[in-house]
Amino acid sequence: MRPWSLAVWSAVCPLVCAAAMLVTVSATPALAQQGLLRDPVQIELCLCLETAVRSRSDEMQRRRSAFERLTAQIEAQRRSVEAERDSIDTTNDAAVTAFRIRVETIQEQEEELWQVVQPAFNQSVAIYSEREEMYRRECVGRPMDADVIARVRQRLQCTID
Repeated sequence: MRPWSLAVWSAVCPLVCAAAMLVTVSATPALAQQGLLRDPVQIELCLCLETAVRSRSDEMQRRRSAFERLTAQIEAQRRSVEAERDSIDTTNDAAVTAFRIRVETIQEQEEELWQVVQPAFNQSVAIYSEREEMYRRECVGRPMDADVIARVRQRLQCTID
């Protein structure tokens, strides 16, 4: 098969391109209608996922704040202990005991940070990411029928956390 010459392509292209444009333009409303989400179950899923994403984002921010707050508190206490370490009267049992209690308190807080607070934060990030991915996969870029949204919102009861 011989490739088309430039002269033949130049003569055919305007006709083919015009026909392709006509098909595309006339199909656009049909594609838009086809892409418009009207299924109440799917719209309910999207609305609930949207709510879950917001809720999980808030939870993740609370967990992050708790992690950052405890980390800052531990660092401040650690700096304070280090600043006082050389000035402790080692002949005074009460001062040594008080200092040791402060060090143990920091260690307990670090244990809480790494065994409780950080895993809770990590879990909140994972759940948020799952919900966000579900929302993107199921709902983003899919226009929804406003009338169906209004009807679904009237009876909306989300079970997705």
